[in-house]
Amino acid sequence: MGACKDVVSGTLVVAPAMPGEAVWLGFQVIHPGSRVTLRVRMNGRQHIDAITGESWTENLSDKPQNFLHCPPETRLVGGPVTGGRRLFGSDPGEQLTVFLWGSTPIGVSVHFLPPAEFAHISGRKLDPLDAADAYSGSRLP
Repeated sequence: MGACKDVVSGTLVVAPAMPGEAVWLGFQVIHPGSRVTLRVRMNGRQHIDAITGESWTENLSDKPQNFLHCPPETRLVGGPVTGGRRLFGSDPGEQLTVFLWGSTPIGVSVHFLPPAEFAHISGRKLDPLDAADAYSGSRLP
């Protein structure tokens, strides 16, 4: 999402979702030795907890665990589905919110947009990725 880092309005970030592409989330603390608690909500008519796949609740839970501690947990590859996880951004218009959890949670919402809509909002035309730049590492089932 580095290409859209300056397309921010309050707590909403828009990101392009090119056809056939998807996103996993990586987290890193700013201050070495710090540890933060994170939650991720998939927004929709019924909000879903992206960690558990269950309906969103406003509380932390250990069973099932609905949060990440960063470090050591530094990534979330997508929302749970039968047999694995579905990468974020693979559904057009998907929205999620990442929360830094504390006494007053702070959230940033990410809205994945089709390229034409992203270009209209941001003023940036996106070129297709070069096939040579495609991810060639391990893939989810």
